[in-house]
Amino acid sequence: MRCSTYAKDTKECTVHYIRTCVLREIVLSELNKLLFVQTAMSNSVQKQYTELAKAKKTLKQAEKRISKLDKLFKRLYEDNVLGKISDERFEMLSAEYEEEQKQLKFTVAKLTAFIDTT
Repeated sequence: MRCSTYAKDTKECTVHYIRTCVLREIVLSELNKLLFVQTAMSNSVQKQYTELAKAKKTLKQAEKRISKLDKLFKRLYEDNVLGKISDERFEMLSAEYEEEQKQLKFTVAKLTAFIDTT
């Protein structure tokens, strides 16, 4: 490749050129950089989509478990009132259910915030 000004036989510039193999290397290098960036961005989007899908699934499971714990706690209370289980057992089980539900609500809040920001 030669300078077009030099090719017109003007005295405005001296001979300068770039070899085809050098030009090819430069172009290939730049294309490889672009492909790398595009691949990295694509992987990032795919990873983010996967994390979002996983978060939604975990959120749904946590909400389902919270609902189930509400039903279990109601049934546990009724069993205690009817005398089917002792007060000690009621206290122990209700404390466990409440702690689990507290942790699940914290998880739900965290996941909801993550989903909303993504």
